[in-house]
Formats: sequence, C-alpha cells, structure tokens
Amino acid sequence: QKLTASDAAAGSHFGRSVSVSGDRIVVGAKDAAYVFRNQGGTWIQVKKLTASDAAGNNFGWSVSVSGDIIAVGAISDKDEGKSSAVYVFSKDKDGTDNWGLVKKLKASDTDDKYFGVSVSVSGDFIVAGSQGTIFGHINSGAAYVFYKNQYGTDNWGQTKRITAEDAVLGDNFGFAVSVSGNTLVV
Repeated sequence: QKLTASDAAAGSHFGRSVSVSGDRIVVGAKDAAYVFRNQGGTWIQVKKLTASDAAGNNFGWSVSVSGDIIAVGAISDKDEGKSSAVYVFSKDKDGTDNWGLVKKLKASDTDDKYFGVSVSVSGDFIVAGSQGTIFGHINSGAAYVFYKNQYGTDNWGQTKRITAEDAVLGDNFGFAVSVSGNTLVV
C-alpha cells in the first residue's frame, strides 16, 4: 500500500523519516509526523502530530515508534536562534486514541542545533543523536539516553551522554542511532 498524508502538498518532504512498530507506522515530514494504523489490512492515517513551538524547526526530521510511544526529532539546522528538541507523544494521552505530547526532551549539556537529528525508542528508553559541537569538538557528536521513569513517573529524564572516546572534528557521532532492549548502536 502506498501511504500519503491527508493534507499532502508539494515540498512537504513526506517520508523523510519512517518507523514501524506492530500495527503502527509513523512518517516524518516537514513540520509534522503522521501516524498510521493497520485496520483490517489497510493502513489508515489516525493522527497528524505537530508542535506549536517547533514551527520551521524541521519537526519530523527523525521519528521512532515503539508500542504506545512516539518520539519526533526537530532540528534547527540554521542559525536562527531556534532550539532543537525531541518531542515524546503517548497514545491515549488527553483522550482515548489521542496521541498527546508527554515531554519535550533537551540535552542537559548542550544546545546543539542538531540534537534530535536521529531518534530511536525501545520500551522505556529513548535515544537521541546530536551530531554537532560537543565540548569544543565541532561535529564530533553524542548520543543521549532518556529513561521513562528517571526522576519521576513518565518524566523521561536523561540518564547518560555517550561520546566516542576518540572523537575528532567532523565525526558526526550520533548522526544515526538505534536502540533495542539493552543494546544501543550509534
């Protein structure tokens, strides 16, 4: 089946990122992420996710879904004073079958404009990649691990920052991340 957005428009970048978990697919686009659910063998759009404070910030650059959790990266790839983040949505938040915003994730030690360039969800963990400047190493990058119940129930607190031991200029460590269970690949 070919999936399209209900409000498809030229230049929307629909499909710039994709993720699947069970009977759900999330498709990233320019300033939106679309949630599809398999109903009787047909994929139906059930929600369009946006963030009012991420307009023009590449919301949907990266997406990941695991069960009832969706993470959407919004990178500010231009120097316009905008801040990058990862937005966490949960099914049934603020109503049955609604995908409501639970938390806006930021790295504790950087305001890198590429935080959220990649994102991956597995169970109670979210990993966000940041390929930009980390402690003076331009584009050396890092990966940030968030745990659902860190510092409180459903708080999604940061537990770890991972960098390459041999980081050098231009490594772009964090450009791609994936987590499954207790295994993380950067």
